[in-house]
Amino acid sequence: MVTVIEFLSPANKVPGAGQDLYLRKQREVMAAGASLVEVDLTRSGQRVTVARPGMIPPRYRAAYQACIYRGWKPDCVAVHAMRLSRALPAIPVPLRPTDEELKLDLQPLVATCYRNGRYDTIDYRAEPIPPLAPPEAVWSDELLRAAGRR
Repeated sequence: MVTVIEFLSPANKVPGAGQDLYLRKQREVMAAGASLVEVDLTRSGQRVTVARPGMIPPRYRAAYQACIYRGWKPDCVAVHAMRLSRALPAIPVPLRPTDEELKLDLQPLVATCYRNGRYDTIDYRAEPIPPLAPPEAVWSDELLRAAGRR
C-alpha cells in the first residue's frame, strides 16, 4: 500500500460504529507508513481528518477540505481549504518519496458524480441541512436564482 484516498461520508463524521471504523482505518494506514489523502465534502458531523480542527490555522478552515498526509513526513500535514463559491481544486496525491506527486482534479470528478447521480433533480428551493454560513448562503441563493432553481 502506497497511498489511500478517502472521501469522507456522513457515517465517518458522526460518533458511532462508522466513525470508529474510519478512525481505526486511518490509524492503520498511518502506522503502515502509507500516505493518506482525505477529502471532506460533507458539511455535517465533526471533522475527523488527520488534521484536527485545532491544528488548522483560521485561514485554512472551510466547510470543505482536503487533508494530505505523507507517510514519510508524519509530522507534517497539508490542508487544502475549499470554498463553496470556488471550483474544487486539483489536490496532490503523494506516491513514494522519490516519485512525482499526481494531481486529483476534484471538480470534474464531482461534476460527473452530480450528473450521473441525478442530483440535478434536487429541489433547490429548500434550504440545505445543515444551513450554509451567511456569506455562502447569499452566494448560493444568487447562483440558484440565476440558474432558475429558486
